[in-house]
Amino acid sequence: MVRQVENALHALLHVSVRSIVLKLASASRPAPCGEPSFVANAAIEALIRRSGIPFAIVRPTMYLDNLLKPSARAEIAERGVFSPPIASNQRIAWTSTDDCALATILLLEQDLYGGDHLVSGPESVTGDELAARLSAGLGKPITYHAEPLDVFERDVDAAMGPGMGAAYRIQVPLLPRAPGRCQPDTRHGAGAGSAARLHTHQHRSVGAAEMPAFPMRARSSPS
Repeated sequence: MVRQVENALHALLHVSVRSIVLKLASASRPAPCGEPSFVANAAIEALIRRSGIPFAIVRPTMYLDNLLKPSARAEIAERGVFSPPIASNQRIAWTSTDDCALATILLLEQDLYGGDHLVSGPESVTGDELAARLSAGLGKPITYHAEPLDVFERDVDAAMGPGMGAAYRIQVPLLPRAPGRCQPDTRHGAGAGSAARLHTHQHRSVGAAEMPAFPMRARSSPS
């Protein structure tokens, strides 16, 4: 991944790209973290900073779009179960790829560079709370089940190749996770009923003059 970014930066510098918005996984980073995905993120961020190209960073929490994957849709439709490899008590301020894209466009259009921004949904909910809202929206009971890690890894390996499951499991707040290991930062919401907002990584909401509210949504998908 780092080599790919080096190649991309070389191409961007060659054509004199004016600015960059870098999307990274959201994570609390009070100290350097040894998790491989976070090490790679730090290396990529360092490359961008050294490039001299004006840039901003966006760090979305987790995407509601994950519910539109064929496997997730089938589970929800056929079994009435949503089963990501995430503890049911883990609070997540779900966002969407559309909202992350809108945040990126706004940063580029307004030349807001140098910031490190968390893109989060309007409210932080547990797995059971999310299932209750899915139930209300779909008009049928949906339950939440934390998928075992070995099942998650096996499914990812089958879809993406051997070893990819182990690589992906460290990027999300899975259960169990050893004490002291780095945690993705998924809990930031602006409160019930408000719209999704862009936050600095220090969790200060960007001012209204700089950043309009984004409605949180998942993109529709053909049935």
